[in-house]
Amino acid sequence: MANIKCVPPHTDDPRTAANETAIFAGKTYLDYDAWGTLAGQLAAQFNHLVAINIDDMSINVDTVFAPPKVALITANMRTHAPWLCLASTIYYSQVT
Repeated sequence: MANIKCVPPHTDDPRTAANETAIFAGKTYLDYDAWGTLAGQLAAQFNHLVAINIDDMSINVDTVFAPPKVALITANMRTHAPWLCLASTIYYSQVT
């Protein structure tokens, strides 16, 4: 299996109205604020998109996904699509 490197979008997809390169300018793929913005813009264009899930959120619940950060991600999503929900997958064994 080849090494796979995750990177933010580096081109704008012509099928969407979102400007991915502007949203992620100077950011990494770990910038969940930017992903929230992009998800909101996509949901505004494709209104059948109603929720986003982040798996293993419990691994970083005290750092990457602290409450203020989750609030910012959600706000960025709902600025563009007020109906969009953020669902998290949290494993009991990781938070006890």
